[in-house]
Amino acid sequence: MTINYYDRWFVIQGVDDDKPLSKMSPFAVDKALKCAVETVKSIKCLRSGDLLVEVGSASQSRSLNKLNNLAGCPVTASPHRTLNTCKGVIRCHALIDCPKDEIFEELKSQGVTDIYNILTKDDSGSRRNTNTFIITFHTALYQSTSKLATYAAQWNCIYPTHCVALTARNLAMAKNMQRKRNLCQVRTSWTQRQSLQQRNEMPKLCR
Repeated sequence: MTINYYDRWFVIQGVDDDKPLSKMSPFAVDKALKCAVETVKSIKCLRSGDLLVEVGSASQSRSLNKLNNLAGCPVTASPHRTLNTCKGVIRCHALIDCPKDEIFEELKSQGVTDIYNILTKDDSGSRRNTNTFIITFHTALYQSTSKLATYAAQWNCIYPTHCVALTARNLAMAKNMQRKRNLCQVRTSWTQRQSLQQRNEMPKLCR
């Protein structure tokens, strides 16, 4: 089984500072991309001013990879560093004694670019292989199975790198907000105690 995988996400960056992509008309950009690679799936303008483009076919991916001019503006187009990969966990007891190079060579046709076996320590302190492997696929699409010789191994999807980064950022923001809430609660409670203490210390005639 051979997977027809290709880079789906590209970043287009302007080379000439005098002609930034952010200053170009979106209509001109759209027409230029249609002339170069036909209609793409999506185009987004990043905060840096670069363009994030998603293609829908291998031919578009090859054409976009060679792009060096966009509506008269010199550019460079390169695959996104993280959006084109996906990681998964495979648990297969039959692979414990297989060398990593052999597993990688056999799975390379399925879009596998890297494989890592999780190790564990035994009672003597030495490390040994386990039946758990982390596999990196050169695709952003989720796959439920991988063909391992006569086996069809089920694997659990790990979110792509950009999703992991986004989740970590969201968790950090949530933690920050919770810290601020706790600080506000402490301040409120301290203010209430001070107010109550001052009220109790007031002379009875003033009450």
